Amino acid sequence: MKIIRYSVLGFTTLVFFSLTAYSQKQSANATDTIKTETLKDKWTKHYNEVKPKLDAYLAKVKYDDKHPDFKAEVEKLNKMLEDFKGEIDKWDNATKDQRAKYSDALKEDYKELKAQEDKVKRMWDRMNEKTKKDDGSEKHD
Repeated sequence: MKIIRYSVLGFTTLVFFSLTAYSQKQSANATDTIKTETLKDKWTKHYNEVKPKLDAYLAKVKYDDKHPDFKAEVEKLNKMLEDFKGEIDKWDNATKDQRAKYSDALKEDYKELKAQEDKVKRMWDRMNEKTKKDDGSEKHD
């Protein structure tokens, strides 16, 4: 009977340590995956978040002559995004010191880019509100 108890205890201990080691390995792999996202990936992700919104605004202003201010702000956003993409593209050929400078510059550029994007969005929202109000008043007349 003692032999069976020791065997069960030994087996249980073996299973415990095996599962603990396996779980630590899985945790380490998850950490490695998180660390593999580089700064370039981060900035590219930000670029990819803004680009579809900009494309939508560009499509809206393509034939719009009624809102030159909005069109100018969208074109400014487009230029800023192109410059941002240019800085990201320089990343691969840069030295470690240059990458640190690029990262700092991209951080500042992204703040300005987001501010411009917000400005364009507010302008678009105001234009749509005015259009909806104008359409609503026409229906009541």
